[in-house]
Amino acid sequence: MDTSKLSNFTMSLPPRDVKIVDARGEKIGLTITIVSDTDQRYIKVRDKVQQRMNSTRLRGRIVKPAEHEELERELAAARISGIKVSEPFKSAIGEIAFNKANAIALLYEHGEFSASVRKQVDEAARSMADDFLTD
Repeated sequence: MDTSKLSNFTMSLPPRDVKIVDARGEKIGLTITIVSDTDQRYIKVRDKVQQRMNSTRLRGRIVKPAEHEELERELAAARISGIKVSEPFKSAIGEIAFNKANAIALLYEHGEFSASVRKQVDEAARSMADDFLTD
């Protein structure tokens, strides 16, 4: 077997579905698909965010809290590659089109609900590599 060309492959972990649960641990009918930090689209956004932060610092300015929050939201939205709804969420809220604005809204604009969704997505993203290695 010739393994000399294996380094030509760009590797990435597969996307993962995060089924959002309520405080009782029951699925609410909202599934968010996330990508790993090795996903090329995510890397592109991460690099752009890092470049913006570095350029601000190089000009002798600090990154203002509002700008930092905007960049954080952009990076979090880049981690999401899909939104699926089913019952009971669908009958209560309706369909949610997958786009950057809706991803940010789910993660940041609905108080405690968003905080819980963000926590579940963050935990899944952090454990993604570990889970992949143990499969």
